[in-house]
Amino acid sequence: MRMQLIKQTLLLVGLLAGSVASAQLSAPLQMTEFGCTPTATASCAMHASGGSQPYTYTWWGSGNGEIISPNGTQATVQKICPSADSIIYGRVTDASGATVNGTAVVRCSGGTTIQCNARPATPNGFNAQVYGGGLVILGWYPPRCATSIEIFRRVGGGGAVLDKTVPGDESATDVSVGGNTYFKVRACNAYGCSGFTHEVLTWFQPCGGLGQPACE
Repeated sequence: MRMQLIKQTLLLVGLLAGSVASAQLSAPLQMTEFGCTPTATASCAMHASGGSQPYTYTWWGSGNGEIISPNGTQATVQKICPSADSIIYGRVTDASGATVNGTAVVRCSGGTTIQCNARPATPNGFNAQVYGGGLVILGWYPPRCATSIEIFRRVGGGGAVLDKTVPGDESATDVSVGGNTYFKVRACNAYGCSGFTHEVLTWFQPCGGLGQPACE
């Protein structure tokens, strides 16, 4: 009887410890992306992580922006340019009632620009096209809020190193390789950088020789 009681007590302690550990490991609610496309009719999006799901999304604005067709993580804004600046707000509320806000300032003087208060998402669709003479064209879909795209290269078993940086709205760049080389990219802004894309393997493709593609 005493041994059974000890086993039950140990089991209860283990369950309580697991519950506490799970609670401690739960990440706080945070806005991972908030921004709008820089166009007169802007497409806006917000995404969050952590906290407890399901999330509830709320959109509103001030200035010359009119929020139309809000749909969860997405919303469309009209009547922005060429008048005064507009401020677009978003809020994510989790199942426990915790909230986190995002803000984008849409400016119309000299074109529309976006200010974001969260780091950008990871670029999608990362790919590579190998051409003759060691030329490689890397491509991706730039995310909202990105002010720069960082390209990293890795050769052999070494670590990845920064190869070059291009503006955040660019979707392709050229690089040169002399052998098997891995590339990956990430998006950055003033609030930090996204995670990396998957690595893509490229290689040196000769050109100009018999049976080889012409050099460009």
